Amino acid sequence: MQTAELKLMLIDKINKIDDDRLLMEAFRLIDIEIPFEEKVFEFSDSQVTKIKQAIQQIQNGEYLTSEDANMEIDQWLKG
Repeated sequence: MQTAELKLMLIDKINKIDDDRLLMEAFRLIDIEIPFEEKVFEFSDSQVTKIKQAIQQIQNGEYLTSEDANMEIDQWLKG
């Protein structure tokens, strides 16, 4: 689909919207500025160390599944 087609489809959809909240949300999304130049995120030495530790823990099986974590939370909440 070409850019011009997409713009026309978007304008048509917007013209059909009567919900103020939805229009405000659409405006918010359109108003987000997209940077033209992507910046490369660089981790600090401390962050790199923690990431390496976390990877090692995962490789060693030292983690909880979501299900196990939820069961532990349920136990904590029960007191």
